[in-house]
Amino acid sequence: MHEVEEPIAPQLRPATRLVELVESASGSLIATDGTKLPWQQIFERATYTAGVLQASGLGPRSRIALIAQTSTEAVVTILAAWLTGAATAILPNYAPRQDSKSFALRTRALLGAMKADCIVTDSAHEWIRQPATAGASALALESISHSTSSQYARPATGDDDLAIVQFTSGSTDLSKPVTVSWRQLFSNVAGMAQRIDLDPQADRFVSWLPLYHDMGLVGCLALPLLTGTDLVLAKTEDFASRPGRWMEWTAHLRATLTAAPCSAYRLATRGLAASTVDVSRLRLAFCGAEQVSVDVVEAFLSAGAAGGLPRSSVSCVYGLAEATLAVTIPAPGSGLHVDTVDTDILEHERIASPARPGHRATRFAMLGDAIDGVELRIRRSGEPPGQPERLVGEIEIRGSNVASGYLPDETPSAIRGEWLATGDVGYITDSQLVVVGRKKDLIILGGRNISPEAVEAVAANVAGIRIGNVVAVGSDEGNRGGLAIIAECRSQATDRIRGEIRAAVEAELGVIASTIVLVEPHSIPRTSSGKLRRGATLAALNEGELPIVRIGPRGRPQP
Repeated sequence: MHEVEEPIAPQLRPATRLVELVESASGSLIATDGTKLPWQQIFERATYTAGVLQASGLGPRSRIALIAQTSTEAVVTILAAWLTGAATAILPNYAPRQDSKSFALRTRALLGAMKADCIVTDSAHEWIRQPATAGASALALESISHSTSSQYARPATGDDDLAIVQFTSGSTDLSKPVTVSWRQLFSNVAGMAQRIDLDPQADRFVSWLPLYHDMGLVGCLALPLLTGTDLVLAKTEDFASRPGRWMEWTAHLRATLTAAPCSAYRLATRGLAASTVDVSRLRLAFCGAEQVSVDVVEAFLSAGAAGGLPRSSVSCVYGLAEATLAVTIPAPGSGLHVDTVDTDILEHERIASPARPGHRATRFAMLGDAIDGVELRIRRSGEPPGQPERLVGEIEIRGSNVASGYLPDETPSAIRGEWLATGDVGYITDSQLVVVGRKKDLIILGGRNISPEAVEAVAANVAGIRIGNVVAVGSDEGNRGGLAIIAECRSQATDRIRGEIRAAVEAELGVIASTIVLVEPHSIPRTSSGKLRRGATLAALNEGELPIVRIGPRGRPQP
């Protein structure tokens, strides 16, 4: 195993560590056209920008919010904020389809929740400064990141000072600002580097993930930055406009490491299958941030076979914002490992028993064991917590990378002693974690615990449904509860689609959907990182806020 020195020197303060780490780094920030900017030059620019921030009264215990598209200037500003000792939060960008007033209100709420002292925006978000600053000062990204005339003074900072404020995804609740200290950040970076056998001289990351995503900020920026590893940084919108570019960047710039949510691998599969790019150098492609679909991963691996994609490259992982990022990562080269369990026993007894011939079965991706510095256990109601083999319960974690609370100075109700209840449900087998779903999302029907992902996967296979744009939720119909399915579609054959969804779900899962609603494309609520917001979707449906597809007098869909 390649030994990676833990990037922590206990006798040094965080700002000093940053200086020494980046000054000694040999890697570069690389644009998709191949242009390289060494990390040392990024650091030089960041010290000027840090001086500008200090001249504006910002420093230790300040909180700086950044709203900007992915760019070199954004990276410079993030590093500059860290050099001042300020805590940094990257807020979601404005998307063209969003309502500007709603975006401003949400941004204002996030700024208020983190108690931001300053908001830095690029030119694309200049309009948001005044309506959403919530009392914070405002600075222009382009002007401060190109300064060459400021004086920087290294601040006195401690391991337990805040480094990052990162917001939870908000898939089941409102986004919460998680406090991440320097100790927790350095610990998680060290744990990830060690687990993946990171070699800064040989490895190269490629990422298009938005920097407001914890996988994008910590896994695909902080990790290569603090270890001096090359990073190819692409714009998120370039991936969104043509997902096939992701593997083209990987091939042409000879990247060995990448990461993305499972849904991104689905989007990239078609382009990869139609291309001839050489992706044989890709050593690890991390798949996480949302429920991992075995079918999606297998399709991606099959599509990449012609280009030499190693079957051992996809690494299914588990993490969350409250853990800084990573909790479990499989050993490098493990590839996809699948656990196939008996669906009926899982739903009725909450035991992940191996599948029996002739019975319904569900396949789950195995997500590896905990990285150094992290522990996990399973808690079942009424039973002592631990690591019982194949017993399904809530996943709890503790460790040097686990955040202690939310802002403003709020201890999570999910903290149980030293353990944090994640809200995710799963089990352990062969020392590896398997995630079944979110606790709040599980659908209870007739005493069965049904995963919404299982229902959504069945409904998505019906012709006319937009794949990845289906929501299944439990509703409060009758004493036994009900099942509501909301799906986006473009087809005119709404009666046919609803009938096929109902028949498929009943045939494959043995449950009857009490409500099936077809809505216009791009109308299902999502988090800033693209996760489905199931609770918000049901609420919007009940409030009449979803544009339902209706058939007009000429047989055309009408909202």
